[in-house]
Amino acid sequence: MARGVTMRLGAMPKLECLILNTCAYWKKIHEQLWCIKSLNKFECWWPQPELRQKLRDFEDKVQYDNQVYPYGI
Repeated sequence: MARGVTMRLGAMPKLECLILNTCAYWKKIHEQLWCIKSLNKFECWWPQPELRQKLRDFEDKVQYDNQVYPYGI
């Protein structure tokens, strides 16, 4: 996440959908985000290549809708 942003365990317990637009400057996302049990949809637009790969690796492990846009890049 952005420099100086923190996220505690148990934060946002009712979060269902997260859309990050634009992620062009993000290189990572807090691991605690993936522990939110109510999260069932995640979209990330224009991520850096290293973040894009981490999200693709994570796609295989999650039970919710994980989308990375644009496709094919």
